[in-house]
Amino acid sequence: MSFCVHCGAEVAEQGNFCPICGKASAGAGSGGGTAVVAVQKTESEKTFLSRPGATVTNSRIILGNKTYAMAGLTSVRSTVIAAKRGWAVFTVLFGMILLIGEGTRGFGVLLLIIGLIWAFSLKDQYAVTINSASGELHALVSKDQHYIDDVVGAINQAIVYRN
Repeated sequence: MSFCVHCGAEVAEQGNFCPICGKASAGAGSGGGTAVVAVQKTESEKTFLSRPGATVTNSRIILGNKTYAMAGLTSVRSTVIAAKRGWAVFTVLFGMILLIGEGTRGFGVLLLIIGLIWAFSLKDQYAVTINSASGELHALVSKDQHYIDDVVGAINQAIVYRN
């Protein structure tokens, strides 16, 4: 038996064409030809970060349930998303106005306390902002700044490794 030089399949010695790939079998009929099979070596993935909700390798980034190709990524940075305190500040101001009136002081104090607690309980969020040819995107958002910084650092390492 001989082998197809294109796909490596076994070919009958009297056959002129490979039954698998259909190409002409140069080794067919020559009685004991050697198969030449090209093998492409693939680079193994190197992992820079593997934490719940975020995995960064040299070829892809998995954030939450979305996967981004490293090849399309141009830059990454962390971004602060300020908490929206507008309604809490409005509640404080309305409570202060109610403090002026004699009959509304109790309700004004209550609104003032609620507004202050509300305003101070709101926390800023942090985001992994990635840039690609298609634009800028907040790929991951969290209240944990250290977590976001770790993800951004790992993505930066993967970008340097890629180049």
